Formats: sequence, structure tokens, C-alpha cells
Amino acid sequence: MTLRPAALPLIAVLAFIALGGAMSAVAGPPPLRGRMIDIDGPGGKGRRMHIVCEGPKGAGPTIVFESGVWGFSADWGAVQQRTTARGWRSCAYDRAGMGFSDAGPSPRDGLAVSGDLKSLLDAAGEPGPYILVGHSMGGLHAPIFARRYPGQVVGMVLADPAVPDIEPAGFSTYVRDDAFWGYIAGSLGLMKPLAQRHGDRMGLPPAARAEKIHVFGLGRHARTTFAEELAENDATRQLMAMAPLDPAIPVAVVTAGPEQPARPGRKQRQAEIANASRAGYYRNIEAASHNSLMGLTHSGAIVEGIAHVREAIAK
Repeated sequence: MTLRPAALPLIAVLAFIALGGAMSAVAGPPPLRGRMIDIDGPGGKGRRMHIVCEGPKGAGPTIVFESGVWGFSADWGAVQQRTTARGWRSCAYDRAGMGFSDAGPSPRDGLAVSGDLKSLLDAAGEPGPYILVGHSMGGLHAPIFARRYPGQVVGMVLADPAVPDIEPAGFSTYVRDDAFWGYIAGSLGLMKPLAQRHGDRMGLPPAARAEKIHVFGLGRHARTTFAEELAENDATRQLMAMAPLDPAIPVAVVTAGPEQPARPGRKQRQAEIANASRAGYYRNIEAASHNSLMGLTHSGAIVEGIAHVREAIAK
């Protein structure tokens, strides 16, 4: 039988999918750090979320990490390693449907994310007060949590955060977004063969890197990422409708890289978030990228931002 040339691309795609499935089956999931917590309580549906807590309890406010787009607890592996070495208590987690956490109800907007986080911290026995640390889109979710539960948040650190902007409406906007194509490719199994090379673009410690590579390209993770992107405008509106953060709360902002011509004024807007606090702190790491700011090479800058907030709280 002679194959038609038109069939060759389909065969190549099917072979690529099979390769991804074989790689996943051989590798298997890495040892799971942290715990799976039932957040629904007695009589609930048993929805579980994944949380990784390190460091001694009672050593000052607990640091709570909120990840960005595509992110989950593994993203904070380098930062958390440094905070643990300083003897600070910290918790990183996977949002519903991300990483190892069970999926949550739609929409995946700021109110849903912050409500899940509150339920998770309560169920995990991790009481406040908290210092919230958010990366990228976590720069929307962390401030929403701080405004919804103001008595429990005493400080905030934002790493190259998103700033509140309403994106143009229309489905075509999302079609162009990497989350849409990641959703399609992840659902088809097309991203798994790329995981070893592209799964960790941050430069994480070994255990967190293994988790990042395992989750890279999983269909469920990619679909939730797309759902969060679809809800980003709603999360932005929710944040903008809330009262401003109390200026007495210390806020540190750490950004990465030079100003981008395509996004003029972005660093100024990021710095303004810190400047609105009476104990504000702003620093730009020119040599870092949006991703590498989270890795072993540059994450010390985020930890210094946390140190500033802790010192301001203690005064």
C-alpha cells in the first residue's frame, strides 16, 4: 500500500502524540511534595487541593505564594527553598484544576480563586496573618484576597505582576493567546514530548523541576489555564471595584528585565503599586526575565522583598 502525501502530516501528528503518551507512561508522576487537602469539609463533595508548606509555624506571618498564568506550587520551588533556609513559614499551592489540585466550578475568576485559597488555608490548619506573594497574574489574585480578607493580610510582595488592564473583548483575542493553543495542544497530547526541554523555563530546584516537567502539557492543566485567561477581565473588574489596599500595609514589587517598547509605562505602573504603600519597596532586576526571576539565579530578589515587608511589619 502506498501512502498518499497528504496523509503524512496526520501520521506525524499521531506519532508525536504516541511519543508523548509513551514518555508520560515511562516517567510517571514525581514524588508529591506537600499534602492533598479536602477543602469541602464534612458533607462536601471531597474536592481536594494541593499545598506545600515549609518552615516552622509561629516564625512570624505565614508567607502564601500565588502563581501566575500556567503556574502552580512548583513555580515557587526556588523562592520557597530560600525562605525555608531563613526559618520562615511559607505555603505554595495549586489553584483548582492546576497542577495536582482537583478542578473547581466555573468561572475561574478572582472571587473563585480567593475563596478557594481561603478554604484551603483553613482546612490545612494554616491560620493568618499572611504575607501574600504573587507572580504575574497572581498580581491580580493576591490583591483580591487581601481586600476580601483584610484582617488576615499584613503584607504583600508582587513579582513582575500583571497590572489591572481590561483586555479587548472578543473571542479572537483569546485565540491569539498562548493559553488557547496550549489548551488545544495539551488536550491532544502534543506538548508532552517537549516537556524536558521547555517544561522548566525558570531554573528550579530538582524536586520542583520534576513537578513542573510532569505537569507541562497536561490537558487538564492547559484547559484550566485557558479558563483562567477567559476570566481574567472579570478578575480585573472585581479588583478595580474593591476599595484600595490600606496604605499602612507594606508592599514590595520586584520586576524583571528592561522596559519593553510594546508595553510602554508598564514598569511605572508596577512601581506605583508599591508607591501607594507608606512602606513601599520597588526594585527591577535588569538581568532577569519574567520566568527566570522565579528561579535559582534571581529569586533572591523576591526574598529580599519579603524581608523588607517582614521588617516593616515588625516596626
